[in-house]
Amino acid sequence: MNVRSQGPRVVAAMLAGFALGGCAEAQARMGSFLTNPGSVTSASASSEKVFSVLWWTKADETEGLPYKPIEPASPEYDPATGAVYAATSDGKVHAFASDGRHLWDAEVGGPFNAGPTLTEGRLYVGTSRGDLVALDAADGKTLWTYSAGDALQTRPVVSDGLVLVMTSSDTLLAIDAEKGDWKWQYRREAPGLFTLHGAGRPAVADGRVLAGFADGYAVALDIADGGLLWAKQLSNQERFNDVDASPVIDDWGRAYFAAYGSGLHAIDAATGDTVWTYAKPGITALAIDPNNGRLFAGGPGFISAHAGDTGLPRWTMAMGEERYVTGLTVADGPLLLAATGRGPLLFLDTRNGKLRKAFDPGHGVYAAATRAARGDTLVLSNRGYVYNLAIEAPVR
Repeated sequence: MNVRSQGPRVVAAMLAGFALGGCAEAQARMGSFLTNPGSVTSASASSEKVFSVLWWTKADETEGLPYKPIEPASPEYDPATGAVYAATSDGKVHAFASDGRHLWDAEVGGPFNAGPTLTEGRLYVGTSRGDLVALDAADGKTLWTYSAGDALQTRPVVSDGLVLVMTSSDTLLAIDAEKGDWKWQYRREAPGLFTLHGAGRPAVADGRVLAGFADGYAVALDIADGGLLWAKQLSNQERFNDVDASPVIDDWGRAYFAAYGSGLHAIDAATGDTVWTYAKPGITALAIDPNNGRLFAGGPGFISAHAGDTGLPRWTMAMGEERYVTGLTVADGPLLLAATGRGPLLFLDTRNGKLRKAFDPGHGVYAAATRAARGDTLVLSNRGYVYNLAIEAPVR
C-alpha cells in the first residue's frame, strides 16, 4: 500500500451541456464532446446552471493511456466522513478526503468490472481476476481475500453478514463479511451461444436475494442458505435472453427486471408472480426514483421512463445508434444521470426527458455516477479522474 498526500485540482469552469427538445415523447440526438480533464469547458447553448465541478483529481496514475480507455467501476462514498473511494484499471483502490485530498492507495490486483462497497468501516471489492477483497477503509490494509477462480462482475452487496457478488459464469456467491469464508452459492447454466458479457448486481429485500441470469430467468433466494424460493422465466428468445440489468425494488414490493431479449418485467418480490410486462428489448440498465416510483431504462440508442405501477412509457429519448447506456443514477434536480460508455454523462430532467447538460472530461464516462451528500455527485471518467459535481439547484 502506498500513502501519499496530494491536493485536489479545483476547476473554476463547469462543463455545460446542451439542451435539446424533451416532452412526453422526447426525441434527441447527441453530439460529440472532447475536453481536457484539466480544463473543463462550456459546450452549451443554454445558460441554465445545472451543476458545477467542486474538485477533480487523478486516481489512476498509470503513465500513458490505452487507445480506448475504460473505467467501469463506480466510485463509493462514505456519508459519515465524506471520503471517496475509486477502483481503477491500474489494479488499485484509491481513497480521497471530502475535499479531494489523496489519502491512500491499496494494490488489490485488479482490474475491476465494478466498484467497491463500503459497510461498517470496510470496503469490499471484486476483481476481474476473481478475488473478492475486504479492505480497512481507514488505511487501505487488506483484511481478507477470497479467491473465486472466476471474474467477479458486480459491485458487492453486503447484507445479513454476507457479501453477495455475481461471477462471469453466472454464479451468485455468498461470502462471510467478517472472515471471508464461503457460505453458499447459486448457479444457473448459461446458454451455449449468443449471450451478453456481464451480470446484474443482486438486490436484497426482506431476507430474499433477487438476481437475474443469462438463461432468461429471474430468481429469489433465501439469504440464509441460498435456497431457491422462486424462479421466473422472463425471456425465451433464440439468443440474448440475458437478465443483466441490475434489478431494482420499490416500496410496494415490486421487483423490476429487464431481459435483453424481451423487455421490462415487474415481479412480486415475495411470490414471483408477474405484475406487468412491457416489451422493450435491449435494456442494459435500470434505475428507480425513490420519491415517486418512476422507473428508468436505458440501452443501445435510447433512454426511457416508465410508470412503476403499469410499465407504460412516460417519455423516450433517442440518442442515435452510436451511443448506448452503461449506467443510470437518479440525482437531485430532479435529474437522471446516464453514463454512455465512451460518450458523455447526460443530465436529463426526470419529468420529461429533456436533456439539460452533458459532461465529458475526455474519453467519456462508462461507470454510473454515484450520488453523495448535499446534492453532490461523484463521477469516474474513462481517463481515471474522479470528479465531485455539485447539483446547483432544482430544475425548473
